[in-house]
Amino acid sequence: MAANNRAAIDAEFSKVSDWSKAAGIPVYLGEFGADISRNIQSRASYVGYVAEEAEKFGFGWAHWSFIYNLPAWNGLVGWYPQIITALIPEYVEPSN
Repeated sequence: MAANNRAAIDAEFSKVSDWSKAAGIPVYLGEFGADISRNIQSRASYVGYVAEEAEKFGFGWAHWSFIYNLPAWNGLVGWYPQIITALIPEYVEPSN
């Protein structure tokens, strides 16, 4: 992910964090993801960075679109491993 994109995310999260602290209201970041038209490495980089930064700022988060256009899951084969490990680095595929 490009440095300017990371900087833009950090700047926006910083503003939201400042507001959250001043207002005493926690932040929940919902419905973020990366469009399936992008390559898997770009998608994983983006969603991983957003989730990691959200956690650094103390925001709760949820990846959006389990299957449709921002998928973390492929209904035929299971998790996209690059996406699930970008979102949850310690994720271990359960054994059957």
